[in-house]
This record gives sequence, C-alpha cells and structure tokens, in this order.
Amino acid sequence: MIKEVKLATMKEVKKYQVVKNVIEKRITQKEASKILKITTRQIRNIKKRIVTEGEIGIIHRSRGKPSNNKIPSEIVQKIIELSKTKYDGFKPTFLAEKLAEYENIFVSRETVRKMLTEEKIWKPKQTKESFRTRRDRRASRGELIQLDGSIHDWFSTGEKCWLINFADDATSYQWGKYMESESTMTLMQCVKEYILKFGCPAALYVDKDSIYRVNRSQNIEEQLNGEEPITQFTRAMNELGIEVICANSPQAKGRVERSFKTHQDRLVKENRLRGIKTMEEGNEYLPEYYESHNRKFSVQPGNEKDMHIPLLENTNIDSILSIQTKRSINKDYTVQFKGKVLQLLKIQEKNVLTRNKVTIENRLDGSVHIRYKNIYLNYEDITDKQPVKNCEEKVKIMTRKEISNLTKIKNPNSPWRRWNPTTDFKKKGKF
Repeated sequence: MIKEVKLATMKEVKKYQVVKNVIEKRITQKEASKILKITTRQIRNIKKRIVTEGEIGIIHRSRGKPSNNKIPSEIVQKIIELSKTKYDGFKPTFLAEKLAEYENIFVSRETVRKMLTEEKIWKPKQTKESFRTRRDRRASRGELIQLDGSIHDWFSTGEKCWLINFADDATSYQWGKYMESESTMTLMQCVKEYILKFGCPAALYVDKDSIYRVNRSQNIEEQLNGEEPITQFTRAMNELGIEVICANSPQAKGRVERSFKTHQDRLVKENRLRGIKTMEEGNEYLPEYYESHNRKFSVQPGNEKDMHIPLLENTNIDSILSIQTKRSINKDYTVQFKGKVLQLLKIQEKNVLTRNKVTIENRLDGSVHIRYKNIYLNYEDITDKQPVKNCEEKVKIMTRKEISNLTKIKNPNSPWRRWNPTTDFKKKGKF
C-alpha cells in the first residue's frame, strides 16, 4: 500500500494494487489491462518498474515536464487565426494539406482536428448508433457499483422517504440507507459511509440526474479556464479516484432498478412485521435485512479479488465530500457566504491578501471551513454583530378622503374660488 510516496493519487493507488495482484499472480496481465484500460505492454512496463524501484515506480517519469513533441503556442495561434480568416470553413484534413502547401506549417490532420474541436470551430461528425448487446457482469467485486434512490412509503405511515441503494454489478451484493431526500449532501453522506465500510469502488454507475451531470453549456469563466462543468458530487468522486459513469437508460443499470421492486415488496412487509415506523428504526434494521437479502440473491463473482481500495491515511474525506464554492476576500478581510459575514482573523498560518480566491467548504456536519492553497484559515462569524436597519416605521396608506382633504383649497377668499370664467372673459373682451 502506497503511504508516503510523493504526489501519489488515488488513481495511482488503484493502478499499484492492480499491478501488485499481477506480480503476486492473482490476476492475469490481460485482466489487469481491462481493469485499468491500458495495454498489456504497459502493464509489463509498470510491473518491471515496481519490481525494481518499489512503490515510487508507479509515478510516471514525465510528470511535471513539458512534452518533447509539444507544438509552440505561436504556431497554434497562427493555425487558429488562419482557420478563422484565410481558410475559413476548411475541414481538418484539407486545412492540414493547405498549411503544409502554402504556409510551410507541417502538422498532422488529427492535430488540426483537435485544435479546431477545442476552439469550437469544427464539430466532429456524429457516428451512426451501433448495435448493442447484453452487457456482461464485471469480473470483480467493487469494480462497478450501481447507485440509485427510490422514494416510497417504506413504513406504511403515509409519509414517504428515500432509500439510497448500492448494488455491486459483479455479485448483486447490496447496501443502502434511508434518507429524507435524494440530494448532493445526502448522497455524499451515503457514499462516505459506504467507503468507510467497504472502501472506494473503481466506478459508480448512475443516471443522468443533475446531481451527477451538468446539463448546461460552459459559462464564460469555464471557457476561459478551459474547464468542463462538473457537479459537486462528480468533483468529489474524481478526487477520490472513483469514475462516475452515466447510464443512457434505466435498463442499463437494471440490477439496482429491479431491486427496488423487490424491496418495495419484501422490505415494506418486514418493517410492518417489526413495527418499524421511523427512519431511525429502519436504518437500525437495514443491515439485518440486507444480510438476509444478499444471502438469497447475491452471486459469486468471476474473480475473487475485491477491487475496493481503502483510503489513504492522509485523505481528508470530510473535506472532499463537501459543497465547495469559490469566494473572494473583501477589502475588510471578510468573506460572505449564504447571508453570513465571516471575518478572517489577523493571525493565520499563511498570509492572505484582499481579492485572493478562497474555497469555502460546507461539510456534511454543517460546519463551514475556509481553505486557501490547502491551508485552512481562522475566522469568526460576525453576522450577528452587523448593524440592522430600523424597519419599524411603515409607510402609511392614505384613503381617498384623506387625499382629497390634502388637495382641497381651504381659503374661502382664494382667487380660484372667486373666479368665474364667463364674467372674467367678457371683461377682457374674449367673448
């Protein structure tokens, strides 16, 4: 197990454990290449480095170094400008030919295709939908976990709640928990308990709900930074080295979908027999229920190796599984968050300046932490100390009679009262 290797990530831990199983002859090189989605030749190279160098051999040697084949940025900008002006409308293959013929720029058509695609100048042609067959189960436990939630009257009280269910694709082994809603925070809480109990799975198979996938285009800031929009849940899973796969249909993750039909029949009746009426009582009984359910319906995996990976010792899971938002430090060294005013203290582990970008973590326990470059800042909530405007004086709504009294001429000798249009105009010779 990698513990103190510099720059080690959860993905490298996963790769190290898989290759270690190859070295110990628990799995074949072909099975390892399928799990890691790399070739058997790469498996052999990694295996050789681990045998000779130890755990440090898992880290790629070119990390932190620029590519030797990187095209200079000046050439890239020139190609993009030419594609918008002189060669406007040229497709990648034709553009690459004309660049070599007239501009003396020699780049491959695939490089040009990638440049135009990233700049949204050219859209790749969509391929025709291929024929699909039934998908086989994954070989090992923890290789793919199907995750979904179902709202139902689980306790026969008329009040509905959610059952968040995890189903292993290889064995149909299941685990779950009752929650009040299916939201980002509740799913993070369930994933946290699952990881602490079983370890990190290789991948999660979910639907296309907005919790897992951003159903919008890039905003201006994301376009400038060259980032794809992701949800808070997917961001947290990426940091843990867990791949999030969105199914194209409910039938694609049928194991967890069909299991709810069984649970809505058997689990409801089991709760009624035991007199369970609340979520707290239901969550206490669920481990017993799942043990019985898995004993009856789970199957043996094709490979006995468990692909769940335990957390690193220095992994701050509470920080990862939180709602993280970016804020700027104001000129008075305050940060505003959800209607609160957070005052940064003078003594900090790291110096901060106004307008610095900080990350605010809203954790599962309700606590709020402010992080700046992996350093947590000391702060004080001064929301209650802010002056409150006096809103006791209300605007008086006047009646029509009161308005007419204000506009009424009270002086009986006013010229407006003595004015007669007929007589006055005759005196002036108007009639």
